[in-house]
Amino acid sequence: MGTNPWRGNCYVELAEDYLISGNFAGSQTKEKELISFLKEHVGASDIPDICPPDDALPTVKSPLTKANTFLLLDWIRNLKSQRKLVQGNFLKSVSEGCWLWTCLGDSTSYSFMPPSKSFLLTTHGSLLQNGSELVDIPMVDIQFYGSRINEYNEELKSIGVMFEFGEACKFMGKRLMSLAASSNLTKSSVFSIVKFVRLLRQKYLPLDDFVKAIQKDKWLKTLKGDMSAVDSILFDSEWKVAAQISSLPLIDNEYYGEDISRFKAELKLLGVKVEFEKNYNVVVDFFKIPASLTVKATFLILECIRCTNSSAFLKMLKERKWLHAGVLKSPSECFLFIGEWGCILKVFSGFPSISEQHYGPDIVSYKNELQKLGVVVDFDEAAKVFARQFKEHASSSSITKENVLSFLSCYRQLKKADRHLPMEVSKCLREEKWLQTRLGRRVPKESILFHSDWENLSPIVSLPYIDDSDTGYGGGNLEYRDELKAVGVVTEFSAGMQFVVSGLNIPTNPSDVAPESFLSLMNCIRILLKENNALPEQFLAQLEAIGVTVDNQHGCSLIASHLESHSQFTVICRIYRCLCHFKSEPREGATKERVNETSGQIFIPNGSNAGQWVCPEDCVIYDKDCLFGVQLNVLEKHYEKDLLNYFCSAFGVRRYPNIDDYCKLWNGWESKKEKLTPVECRAIWLYVSQHWNSKTEKLLSEKLLKLPVSSKGSDDILLFDKNAILIPDDLQLQDSLEKASPDPLFVWYPKPSFLSVTKSKLNEIFASIGVRTISESVKKEGSSLLDTAELKQIAAKGAFIKKGLIRIVLAFLADPSLEIDLEKRRQMVNYLVDLMVFETEEPITASYGLKLSTGSTLKV
Repeated sequence: MGTNPWRGNCYVELAEDYLISGNFAGSQTKEKELISFLKEHVGASDIPDICPPDDALPTVKSPLTKANTFLLLDWIRNLKSQRKLVQGNFLKSVSEGCWLWTCLGDSTSYSFMPPSKSFLLTTHGSLLQNGSELVDIPMVDIQFYGSRINEYNEELKSIGVMFEFGEACKFMGKRLMSLAASSNLTKSSVFSIVKFVRLLRQKYLPLDDFVKAIQKDKWLKTLKGDMSAVDSILFDSEWKVAAQISSLPLIDNEYYGEDISRFKAELKLLGVKVEFEKNYNVVVDFFKIPASLTVKATFLILECIRCTNSSAFLKMLKERKWLHAGVLKSPSECFLFIGEWGCILKVFSGFPSISEQHYGPDIVSYKNELQKLGVVVDFDEAAKVFARQFKEHASSSSITKENVLSFLSCYRQLKKADRHLPMEVSKCLREEKWLQTRLGRRVPKESILFHSDWENLSPIVSLPYIDDSDTGYGGGNLEYRDELKAVGVVTEFSAGMQFVVSGLNIPTNPSDVAPESFLSLMNCIRILLKENNALPEQFLAQLEAIGVTVDNQHGCSLIASHLESHSQFTVICRIYRCLCHFKSEPREGATKERVNETSGQIFIPNGSNAGQWVCPEDCVIYDKDCLFGVQLNVLEKHYEKDLLNYFCSAFGVRRYPNIDDYCKLWNGWESKKEKLTPVECRAIWLYVSQHWNSKTEKLLSEKLLKLPVSSKGSDDILLFDKNAILIPDDLQLQDSLEKASPDPLFVWYPKPSFLSVTKSKLNEIFASIGVRTISESVKKEGSSLLDTAELKQIAAKGAFIKKGLIRIVLAFLADPSLEIDLEKRRQMVNYLVDLMVFETEEPITASYGLKLSTGSTLKV
């Protein structure tokens, strides 16, 4: 140890005298005997047993002999066993002192090294020492120390000696990177590195520690200068396209030569990018736009946009003209041509299109990336730009035939793809004058697609036909009939009547108008009137100028004057409807029953093409009981409902038969019929009773000679002279007379009775007409005398008429059809209550005589 380094720590060094033998005070001591005594009795100690203070050990700053090396290792072992070897100055000085004998590189160089920078490898040591050309690795010299040194592995580890292969690799890496930092790493060193990596691979040895130690430092020469392995690229075909658009840090093949390419696997292990493997970020980081781009390079740029998120990259691309659209354009100037709707980009020339024709079909798959760049990729956005272009061209009247036909073809394609034009486009199509017609440029709704229906009108009407001449659109527009109709062009004859009204131009001489033209014009007028469109005054004035009747009433009179020349029922009905529509009334001063002087009759059809004209007086609208089919013409049977009111108002036709008609009908039955049906009889007498008044009474009493009676033994109704029949106002005499007479004697009553007409009302009517009652017609011829009979009152006053009978009588009298008021009903009941009843044991008889119309007398 030399001089005592720990004197300051109260460590005292004993002189060598205690070690040698000697004679003291007559006593002989052997060698080291005194030391042993001191160790045992005083506690003195020496290396390797002494416990050192935490101070550096100066001795280890210089080489140690083999013996001292083992002594030091024994000392370390003892300290470890006593757990007194701790981190501190002592251990640090031992670990970093240059006292350990090592061999370097190819075992021809030797040196004393600190333990912390020395290796004692149990495996692969020869590989590192003999196979490496990179770094001299200080290996503990086994030949110098002998195999004994292997007994101190733990002690050597404690002072920093490295035993692991990975640690040796790290050591090599650090040494190499220090050389690289000082620019002392040569080309041959680089090849040695990759060869070493290959050797490790071939020996299946771990190389992670070595790789980690060198891969992030800049030691590879590239086209971008010295770069780390992880930032470098070994060029091959996969990087060819990327190299066109980026200044890539490619390993300098010119410097290293082609041999460097033989170490792809080793370089890849070191972190060098060999295959492209979607390294889009590298392309973006070193991106540069060349003067021209190939299709593959363009797709790579789009892939970079898809797989990275660099705003600076996007900004650079947006600002440069690099997309092929006929010429190079910036993204914001371009449109992506998509087959489904891209035709809209071809209508005008101002749409730079990115098309499959140049880039191939895969370009459409980058729709989202192109949209990020500002390229118009959506139909709606493209259509808005188209609308602006369309409006500009229309305003300058520069829309050509080719533009129109191209648009119509595109519109057809869009409809097939179920694409609807945005509002901006539809608005332009409706409002702009873009169609060339024979009358100049027009908006679609003011244009007509010509077809044969319009041909006859052309000589007398100026019409805006779409120009189908050779200098116009030719016949091509006919192919797009549906598309033209969809944008508003008039393609149907009936839809273009407004053009006829506004463009009518009849020659001054009407004889110059061909019949076909005039008939076609009349057809137009019919369509206009059917649509309830009033004809404009200017249009009417032109028609009137050539002699056409345009005044409604004048026209109705003209039509009516020729009415009776027709016999076809459908034509006559059409004329009547025309008169009805214009509410044609009789001329002022004429009777209400006639429409005009020349046509006052009504046609009654007999089949479809025959019939007769009859006076309105011989007609009636309704015959609800079907009684007047022979006597009157019932219009309801022939005409539809909409004309019936017109016949009433304009011709004065009665709605229903009146009392005169019923009277005539009855008179006809009196002379022609012997029997009536109950239905016939009920219908007539119900009408009479409902319309009974003084005029009816006077008419019937004068006109009616026969009245109905019910036949015996059947439901037939007979007609008898009204002087030969009676009104049965005495039920007992009625019963007796009916039994006595073989012929009917009494007037007919309906069965069941009328709900609205009482029997007493009918009796009143029959009596007014001239029918006698029984009571005034029979004559009492004889009876047994009550004066001679013995009469006996059978009960007290009111005792014969009981309450039950009174209720029955009251219920009968309360029938509304009898029309008996309350006071009279009370009086009649009182008569019954006050009735006195007498009896006699002798029969009381009476006889009556009825003088018949034949002159004989019927006795009962």
